[in-house]
Amino acid sequence: MTKMFATYTEAMEWVAAGVAAHGRNKFTSSDEYRAAYPHIVALHKAETPKRTRRTRVEIPLFGSSLIMAIKEGRA
Repeated sequence: MTKMFATYTEAMEWVAAGVAAHGRNKFTSSDEYRAAYPHIVALHKAETPKRTRRTRVEIPLFGSSLIMAIKEGRA
């Protein structure tokens, strides 16, 4: 039977209790953990906000780089 959790925090508390009782390697290789893992990953994705990425970085130009940019029409 697959263990179901309401929140990611609840799932991680269950994992921590299992690791404390059985050891990390033994617990994470158990059938119970492997069955619950996809649900834990889904909770993590649902509860963790997505990171925003910059699409463009503005780099200030100085000296000869600025002159070249002006000549090329980039500044």
